[in-house]
Amino acid sequence: MDRDKDFTEWADSVSYALYFHRAAVSDALNLPVTVVAQVSEEIASLAACERRKIRKHLTRLLAHLLKWQYCRPAALHARRDRWREAIQNSRDEISEVLKFSPSLEQYLAEYATDLYPRSAMEVSDQTGVAQSAFPATCPWNVEQILLDEPWGF
Repeated sequence: MDRDKDFTEWADSVSYALYFHRAAVSDALNLPVTVVAQVSEEIASLAACERRKIRKHLTRLLAHLLKWQYCRPAALHARRDRWREAIQNSRDEISEVLKFSPSLEQYLAEYATDLYPRSAMEVSDQTGVAQSAFPATCPWNVEQILLDEPWGF
């Protein structure tokens, strides 16, 4: 496991190994077992932080894609540049996290499915567009979410 190739996968593996071998590690390093368990938890929290980053940026990206595609033309025209910038920034942030933790890519479809309702509710609250105006489930696959072409940027 190489930390520089996939940080999240490395952190998960190290955390798991430390936790399940905490007694042996404790003896080898002459540390209390509780300290080894705490170190394991801290390393696991680093991996969780990377997952939260992806989820945060994906939520924002889905919200702006909804605004772009479903909001009134007048609103789109007035905010086009800001929304385009927010979409690109979110895509860039997701790409940056995936560069250091490519194993998280396998969860993007699941995360999009999970986060879409929250994004739709957020857009409805912000724009006044009824939530029923949006599809009930995420209308885009991961490739469409992350690529520029379908949206005419």
